[in-house]
Amino acid sequence: TPGLTAWLTGTGMVIERSNPSGGTGSKSSVYELKFIGAQSAVRAAALDETEYRVSYFFGAEESEWRTDIPTSRAVHYRDVYDGIDLEVYGNDGRVEFDWIVRPGADPSRIGFAVEGDEGTVLDRDGNIVIGAPEKGLKILKPVSFQDVDGGREDVASSFRAGNDGRFEFVIGPYDRTRPLVIDPLVLAYSSYLGGRGADEALSIAVDATGAAYVAGYTKSLNFPPLTVSKPRED
Repeated sequence: TPGLTAWLTGTGMVIERSNPSGGTGSKSSVYELKFIGAQSAVRAAALDETEYRVSYFFGAEESEWRTDIPTSRAVHYRDVYDGIDLEVYGNDGRVEFDWIVRPGADPSRIGFAVEGDEGTVLDRDGNIVIGAPEKGLKILKPVSFQDVDGGREDVASSFRAGNDGRFEFVIGPYDRTRPLVIDPLVLAYSSYLGGRGADEALSIAVDATGAAYVAGYTKSLNFPPLTVSKPRED
């Protein structure tokens, strides 16, 4: 998403956040959300494949180019903890996490820690704030529910901070014979787009998928994504 890139790994998620830096240029912050006490060799798999394909033409060597790469709407982790799956997907310009607790599994086993941050705290609303509020990330207070007879039944839930930097969930009473969804664990951010030079947006539009298209110009050589064209000789 604009201003944010996430890498999903077997031990958690690495997040790079582009921040404004004094009005010109941009500065990146990198955080790692690590699964604590998770099962080893957890693997991520594509979920809900889309019709879109992506191609990367980086460098002058055609052998290094990658074309027609499939994309998906979500990524699924199976058994991050025994009986507990995780789905990660995009929604309205944000990255969301759904923990899916199967019947009989224990949600108190879910835990994660943040590395590379400049201070992580719980705010007065129960959200996890990573880094300085004006440039960091925020994981919003979870909303949990169960599907009961075709309807949604809410379950009380919140974050709890441990003394060792670990964050975990506090879940109220629920029917342990049915799946529980802890949804969403939302990573919110204030987007920033630009580089060290002059940038100007002349028009913007949003399509049905929520993707934003900006038309304009830039004189920034570090404008993301970085694209440098060879000057014309004529």
